[in-house]
Amino acid sequence: MSISTVGVASAAMLTHSSAAYLCISLKTYQSKYQKMFSTRSGHHAATRSKTQLKRNYAAVVADADDGTKQLLSASRQAFIDWAVENAIPIERLTPDDYSDSSDTTVHNAAFLKALSGAIQSSSASVVMLSEGFHNCKEMMTLHNAIIDYLITSLGFRVVASESGLPESRIISNHLQNVPRDLTCDEEDELWAGLNKMYSAWSEGRDLIDLLIICNIAQLMGGHGNDDLVDYCGLDIGGFYSDWTHPISIIKRYIKQHFPQFERNWSQQMNPLLNALGTSKARYNYQHKLTAADKNELALLLDELVNMMTSKRDEFNGDLDFEWTRQSAISMQLAENYYRNYEHMSSDDITMKYAGLNGREIAMANNIIWRLNLDCSNNDRSRREQTKMIVINHVIHTKTATQYQDEIWGHFVPMGQMVKQILDEKGAQKGNTQPVFNIGMIYGGGTFWNNWQRPNERVVDTIPPPKEDGLEATMKEVSEKTGMKNFFIHWEIAPSDAYVYLHSVTTIRENDYFIRAFPLEWNGCIYLDRVTHATADNAYRMN
Repeated sequence: MSISTVGVASAAMLTHSSAAYLCISLKTYQSKYQKMFSTRSGHHAATRSKTQLKRNYAAVVADADDGTKQLLSASRQAFIDWAVENAIPIERLTPDDYSDSSDTTVHNAAFLKALSGAIQSSSASVVMLSEGFHNCKEMMTLHNAIIDYLITSLGFRVVASESGLPESRIISNHLQNVPRDLTCDEEDELWAGLNKMYSAWSEGRDLIDLLIICNIAQLMGGHGNDDLVDYCGLDIGGFYSDWTHPISIIKRYIKQHFPQFERNWSQQMNPLLNALGTSKARYNYQHKLTAADKNELALLLDELVNMMTSKRDEFNGDLDFEWTRQSAISMQLAENYYRNYEHMSSDDITMKYAGLNGREIAMANNIIWRLNLDCSNNDRSRREQTKMIVINHVIHTKTATQYQDEIWGHFVPMGQMVKQILDEKGAQKGNTQPVFNIGMIYGGGTFWNNWQRPNERVVDTIPPPKEDGLEATMKEVSEKTGMKNFFIHWEIAPSDAYVYLHSVTTIRENDYFIRAFPLEWNGCIYLDRVTHATADNAYRMN
């Protein structure tokens, strides 16, 4: 019996058993308490009874708490017992593992077969690959192998990650025009389209090289340009640093098609861009722009988006128009995120946001846009729907809201937004699970500390997880199976594991902890020991 069947109902009843007992007991005590104080004559007896009631109440709470702990412990053990029998080993993790060109073995065949079966049974059009942290060598290499398989075997055609959407257009253009040699300047611009959390590492750049190879193979196989693989950034334009580059991409198009608007708009926008600078845009927004400047910036971006939207029917089928309009929306949402961040990080401002959700809104918006892009009209594509692979940090692929401490606040992740939007659309078409979400947990190893600043970054040891975190459970599975690395499709675990899989625990990032429960993802990859990515010293990060 799986979690997806009647086990859910029975497990849910178990989850609330202790709470129900507590509620019944409290109602009984409340009734006695009210009767006791119904007359004044029983005042002294009532006082003594009130003390006894408090003791009894504490005992009930303690009993309920013990019962809940026992239930959770038993459910955790049931999950571990099941996982030991159902974990799928992952054998090869680094580029060195694939270096023998004479070896034609399909590596990780059992893992890829299990993953493929799970995705196909769900009919998912979106597969989310979670990142434990951004500069992990084994994780990026494994992701590239999974992406290669999903493209060649399951027909996925769009790969997306945490790059800025406006900047990523240059990579998309190149992928649709291979094979074409690039000049040195063009190659620099190409890598500027990939966020530095990927482009600073050889393994991160390998992803784009993989997509280029896939498209060359497609053309050499005589399949033409109709089914080439594409790349799309999902994040806000400019990220934390530079607005000049993404705004210049937008200006280039509107200057060609709407010259008068571009002149007037740029005249007002340029002083604000100068104030934001090209390296610390988020900081400068918070500390250098006045309140009037911030309002003007928001109004100018609203004006740009509104103008582009009003012209959408006129430019129906124009791919460059669609990218430019969505780029403008990404900058509009970047301003919203900066405002969101400022309010969440300041104690002396009236709180206007529940959580740091500005980027989540932007990334969810961009995923839905890219999914709909190819099927929005007949001229633009001959495919009914695009199948997309989304690479994103585990904090963003989560599918439930929890309070995440400090600046994160009541965090609503991108994964939750996308899942709910696509679940509703999928239900209308009879597709009950349009998103297949794969989590990522790692045991220990090394990482680049201060990776954003090349002159300061150092190789550091990953801090230990919490004793009761999800890592401890996965480590126990690893030790009992003898598998260092494995995949668990835990949504099909038996019903007696459901209480544990739906209980909030912690997941360790390198310098903070995330609250989540396992079933926010359909399954999970566990890597026991990981290492820092290979720095690409030819790339100069901002």
